[in-house]
Order: sequence, then C-alpha cells, then structure tokens
Amino acid sequence: SVRRRKDGRWRIDIVVMRNGARERFRKSAASREEALRVERELRAKLDRGEEVAARAPLFREWAAEFLDVYAANNNKPSERRNKKQIVDDHLVPFFGEMRLDKIGYPEIERFKAKQLVEGKSAPKSVNNRLTVLRRLLVIAHKYRKLGAVPEVQWLKFPPPKFRFLSFDEASRIVAAASSEWRAMILVALRTGLRDGELLALRGDDVDGVVGRLVVRRSVWRGIEGSPKGG
Repeated sequence: SVRRRKDGRWRIDIVVMRNGARERFRKSAASREEALRVERELRAKLDRGEEVAARAPLFREWAAEFLDVYAANNNKPSERRNKKQIVDDHLVPFFGEMRLDKIGYPEIERFKAKQLVEGKSAPKSVNNRLTVLRRLLVIAHKYRKLGAVPEVQWLKFPPPKFRFLSFDEASRIVAAASSEWRAMILVALRTGLRDGELLALRGDDVDGVVGRLVVRRSVWRGIEGSPKGG
C-alpha cells in the first residue's frame, strides 16, 4: 500500500470493503517515513471504524467504473451504448480531469453553455447528456464517492411536433408494400410496436383464434432482451 511515484513522492493506496461497498483511500507524502506514518494512522482509523475522508476520484476514473459496473448491471445493451457514447464524446472531454467533489452548479452551467454555443447542440440533446451526468453523480453518491449531488437545471424548449400518418397514407403504404414486408408494416401500423419488438416476434407470440399478439422480447443488434417496461 506504500510505493514510490515516478515524480519521487510516495503514495499510500489502501482498498477496503465496508458495508458491501469497495472504498479506496489514496494519500501522498514527501518521504517514505512520512508515508509509513500516514499509512499506520489511516489503518488505525479504519480498524476503529472511524470515518476517513477519501479523496474523490477523477470524473474520468469514476465514469469508467460507472459504465463497467452500474450500467452493465442495470441497463440494456442499447442504453449502455448510448450512455457510453455520451460519456466518451461529451462528458469526459469537459469534466474528465475534475474530481467529483469539484463539480458543482457553476461547472455544470459552463458545460451547458459550451454545448449550446461551441457544440451547437439542440437543447433536447444537451438535456439527454445532463440526464446521464446526473445519474452518474447520483450513483457516485450511493457508492460513497461523493458527499452531495449538485443541482442540475435542465434547459427549457418547446415540445417537439410529431408527424402522424393519415388513415389514407397508412392504407396506401400497406397497398404498395411487397408481400415480404406487408405483414410487418401492417402490424407496425396497427400496434405501434418498436423496431426491436417487431424484429423479435415469433410464431407462438400470435394467437390467431382470439386475435391476440403478445410482446415477450425485443432485439437490438442481434442481442435479445425484454421489451421496454417489461
């Protein structure tokens, strides 16, 4: 747990499991003697069950753990991919070298401004990134990596307009469809199923006697899972 760094200083690095959570404590010292003394004091506090203020991890370090552990355990493949893209393309380039406890309301507001002005992103896209950022910070708090979750203020924008097909347009699409696609297009129009749910349908999902279709699964890039909302 005590080793010399490349810059000549000494590092104390201790990992413990407490209350089912993995905690890491890192400190630095100018000499080996000081590092050993700090290590003894730190271990003694941990043995007595005292609270030890651990230095908050860098955002990029926690983001990697968040994706590898939390997202892998709790999100579907498509959602994991979306989160990773937002983290890699937008959050890490801005917050990457900041420690979690140094990210507050002002830093988040500067991120929003940079996204809107320099990135020329739509407000809805920025809000999607803020949602991932807040979830990342909330889970850090639950993992005891962060003392308090900073406030996140979402951007306001008018609701989007939806383009719906008329009954006549829907009928013309079905009439013009080839025999290979007609059934899928008809089911899509009549049920509103998502793409992945349509692709995952099997023969035993359809009861032709009572006219019932059961949505049991969804497919995303060849990976089968449960439909959204179960």
